[in-house]
Amino acid sequence: MRRRETLTSLLALAGAAANPRSAHAATHAPTAEMRVRRGHVLVPDGHRVLLLGGYPPPFPVEEETWGLDKNGWQRLRAPGPPSRVLASAAYDPNAKCVWYFGGLNHVSNTNYGDLWKWDGTQWSQSGAQSMGARDHHAAAFDIDRNRMVVYGGGTAGGRLMMDDMLEWDGKVWTRIAKNEPGRRAHHAMAYDPIRKLTILFGGFAADNQYSPDTWAWDGKSWNKIAQEGPSPRSRCRMAWDEKRQVIVLYGGDRVRREGERGFQLLADTWTWDGTKWREIKATGPGERMMHAMAWDAGTESVLLYGGSYGESAKDDAWRWNGSKWEAVN
Repeated sequence: MRRRETLTSLLALAGAAANPRSAHAATHAPTAEMRVRRGHVLVPDGHRVLLLGGYPPPFPVEEETWGLDKNGWQRLRAPGPPSRVLASAAYDPNAKCVWYFGGLNHVSNTNYGDLWKWDGTQWSQSGAQSMGARDHHAAAFDIDRNRMVVYGGGTAGGRLMMDDMLEWDGKVWTRIAKNEPGRRAHHAMAYDPIRKLTILFGGFAADNQYSPDTWAWDGKSWNKIAQEGPSPRSRCRMAWDEKRQVIVLYGGDRVRREGERGFQLLADTWTWDGTKWREIKATGPGERMMHAMAWDAGTESVLLYGGSYGESAKDDAWRWNGSKWEAVN
């Protein structure tokens, strides 16, 4: 019981009301100013859920930092990193900050290898030596080992894929080369604090194939832990559901059937309970990829925002309550 209380306090938003289900009004739909997004991130910061990156043209010069709390969506006007897509972010509950790493600027075709810190009110750039630029990677924060885990990705828009792993302990980077999940990009990651494992699923592998495998990092080695589950896919997203203690996966894309061109967008919901994947039949956000997901303690739900449907991007928001998706409107 003590363990459960500790985990909940670490992941809870500091500003949540005593009754978490009433902390956010039901009318907190995204505003037009937030715009459509794809290749963005959602991440809690201890007070709210942040929305970062993933901009359509015209690209802003700096990040537009948006936050969702009990008062709804608000623009947090603080000078910050250069704007980007396909970066990664993770909340560090011990340092009470968000780490924001890497990404790509589509306008200048610039890959970023910088690391930024959001302390709840302002941005600052880390002075640590860069481990090199990358985008199309994924990250999760290991709260038991107190470090951000970054895996794979690539440069040149994700085409030059990587198989290394980076760990950031708040002061220095550590690189672990040539990991067993292999070269891949557009995969998904989330941390399971109950089983103390970083979970990686899917992605686009170096052999130009969509991956169906599930891997777990225990701080020492990667282990393949599931043979059955979601179909091979990339550009899906995952988030830890603190209340139900499962990882939630939604959407993505996969190869079309033989003889068909292009890729097929997906609209399925899966949960990982530490032992097996389970598909949950539920209607909701619809087909999409390159969306973003994060735990929102204020409503005890997983928040999903935006994503891509074909050539178009979306600006809608949805919540997963453990059994169904509900539109935020």
